[in-house]
Amino acid sequence: MPVKVTDKTQRARDAMEQAVRAGLDAAATELRDAVKKRHKSINYYRGGAFRSTVQIEQSITKTMPERGPTYWSVKVGTKHMIALYWELGHRNRFLRRRVRVQIWKPTLVEKKQYLNALFGRVVLRIMQHSMGRA
Repeated sequence: MPVKVTDKTQRARDAMEQAVRAGLDAAATELRDAVKKRHKSINYYRGGAFRSTVQIEQSITKTMPERGPTYWSVKVGTKHMIALYWELGHRNRFLRRRVRVQIWKPTLVEKKQYLNALFGRVVLRIMQHSMGRA
């Protein structure tokens, strides 16, 4: 009885690429939403003329996953530099003291395990579906 061998290497590579893209996109979306939620719950950026909390919250975005030579990347951030000043700390001339309100780093630290698990679940689901094991 003859044995038929089918090479599914390319199919597996394509499925893995699609799965990694979807996993990174899901994790980045979750992180973006968590940072936005934390922005709403912490009322800051209140010194003097810097009433830009709403502008920063609305400008929090994520990029689509990109493939580099040896890595994948996705970025979550904002175009407003004032968010960086508050995150790292600065001398606020209206409050006349040094101020620092971290939102981005604590959110990432708190969500790290959840984001890793979310990525893994999405990749596993897509790979199982793509390779015929639902």
